[in-house]
Amino acid sequence: MIQRTIINDISPDFRRDNQTQAQYLNKKSEQIIDFVARYMRGSGARGIVLGVSGGIDSFLVGALCAEACKREGTGLRMVILPKGKQEDIADAQESVRKIREIYPAAEDETVPIDDAYNGAVVGLTGRSGFAADVYTLGNLQPRIRMMYQYALAGGMLVAGTDHATEAVTGFYTKYGDGGTDINPIQELVKDDIYEMAAMYGAPKAVMEKQPAAGLGISADDETELGISYGNLCAYLRGRPVDFDVRDKIEAAYFRSMHKRAMPASLKDEYHITEPFTFLLVDFIDSFLDGSLKCEHGWEALEATIRYINLHPEGNVLYVRDCHPAGHCSFEENGGIWPAHAVSGTKGMEFPEALYTEIIKTSNTPLADYNVFQKGMRQEHEQYSAYESNNGVFGCLRHQLTKNVFVAGMATEYCVLQTVKTLLENGHHVHVLGDCLGYVNAQGHEKALRQMERAGAQIR
Repeated sequence: MIQRTIINDISPDFRRDNQTQAQYLNKKSEQIIDFVARYMRGSGARGIVLGVSGGIDSFLVGALCAEACKREGTGLRMVILPKGKQEDIADAQESVRKIREIYPAAEDETVPIDDAYNGAVVGLTGRSGFAADVYTLGNLQPRIRMMYQYALAGGMLVAGTDHATEAVTGFYTKYGDGGTDINPIQELVKDDIYEMAAMYGAPKAVMEKQPAAGLGISADDETELGISYGNLCAYLRGRPVDFDVRDKIEAAYFRSMHKRAMPASLKDEYHITEPFTFLLVDFIDSFLDGSLKCEHGWEALEATIRYINLHPEGNVLYVRDCHPAGHCSFEENGGIWPAHAVSGTKGMEFPEALYTEIIKTSNTPLADYNVFQKGMRQEHEQYSAYESNNGVFGCLRHQLTKNVFVAGMATEYCVLQTVKTLLENGHHVHVLGDCLGYVNAQGHEKALRQMERAGAQIR
């Protein structure tokens, strides 16, 4: 549950189940370029200022911003901001050259921060509360660099290079590299950043070197974090990681919550809400167009997608029938239903709209994360979703919050039994009336009344 809560908060983006990696990278890069262009246009900014460090993140942000600025005919000002002798300054310079190949009108300049840094250290030395340790001195550098970028902006927006893999652990300096106007790659995870940067011709040295903040705190990012980027990417994609790794990630997330929030005030206490789950039952082909086609199915699907997009903070879980070919519920085997949702057939597939029209990737169906199967045992009927199963995360009941919002099909059968089981197990259940498909309208209304009498709220 903690992993699901964190993914909902950080909102990483990654390949959806119905995409190839190439399709995802192409679509995402275009989405980011369009976002940067629209944001510049809407803010009336003259362009973008970007600090180029010689790392993979700043190269990719520079490449994407170059495409957006070229499209809009606005300025792109790249600044290299070394302190003392920067060992990889050649990488920063090569990154700038590559970015200017994308947008030749871009400007670049090298502005050392030594005077400001040394002056700050001299002025602070001996003052109460100032400790000249590696963390204090290390974090002083990105704060000065950000001050320089804003001073050089002249009506431009300052772009940041933070991304989901840093955000989840708070691996950036508050009001330093974390204090910008726009963060184009905020949703990306690190391995996708490398692949997208390669698409834009990132220098070989930038692609191959270990990511490092260069603040004199540690040799590289992974050493300082004590967590590999590979494990962070896996965690943010909803995949299981070793218990000790999970604990480190989650501890870092909770320690750094203040970094991901605006300055605290009383109004924060007015908006505290309980986490909640959207539970989508049997939105699959068999019930939308197949042998058990429900009334109001497509309308229910459209309303459900709209509801999810209006509440992206919700934890979205999918449940679907997945029957063996000779399931006991089928008429041919003495059951009451025609064959449906047979494993490996079109009947158990989700509609394309759930992949393409839901904005947030982690809210779409992801087989190894949020899709649970029911009715898999040959001789066992299973209307309720409560004991459905995911091969990686186990039983659905362990993944539910106290508050559950239910949508799906059919009202009179699987939805009704799911709601009853949820109520019996102490959940607060909200049934989304417009988000239900049904066998017939009369049965639908009768089932709604039954759920309401049992304690569910009908919305």
